[in-house]
Amino acid sequence: MTPSSTANGQHLAPIVMKMPRATPLQATCTACSRQKLRLKLQPAATTVESIVVAADVGCINNKLIVDGQIYGGVAQGVGLALSEDYEDIKNHSTLAGAGFPYIKQIPDNLEIMYIETPRERGPFGAAGTGELPLSAPHAAIINAIYNACGARVRDLPARPEKVLAAMPK
Repeated sequence: MTPSSTANGQHLAPIVMKMPRATPLQATCTACSRQKLRLKLQPAATTVESIVVAADVGCINNKLIVDGQIYGGVAQGVGLALSEDYEDIKNHSTLAGAGFPYIKQIPDNLEIMYIETPRERGPFGAAGTGELPLSAPHAAIINAIYNACGARVRDLPARPEKVLAAMPK
């Protein structure tokens, strides 16, 4: 069977569709995050005391939704940095077992600074906020641990035993 014939042998003219060339949507967003930590060595524990997030999300069309995205992403970033571990499925098959952060692990002192730079190709000048808040908190927390005690943890999460093992002797 050729591309221009059917199963019963009838010949059809090939269909040529002229599709307009699409312009990819490019409405990128950027963020910066700064954390203040309390690091206790005996017993080892890292507590995030405050977080400041500067986010350029384009024009904010619905502040309540954007706030929720930022708060949720920051909470995920704290969990990613300090407690979440999904590698061992037998031990980590529940949210609590996998180290999903509890509300007490997320600081009450969380400040969001919005920078509104309209995006030419975004809807009503907006950019995405779904992935934005998770891009910076874990890196900022790991760097804050390094600045506090010299421990460079390269394998997340930075559980207390990893921080102690990474400390310079």
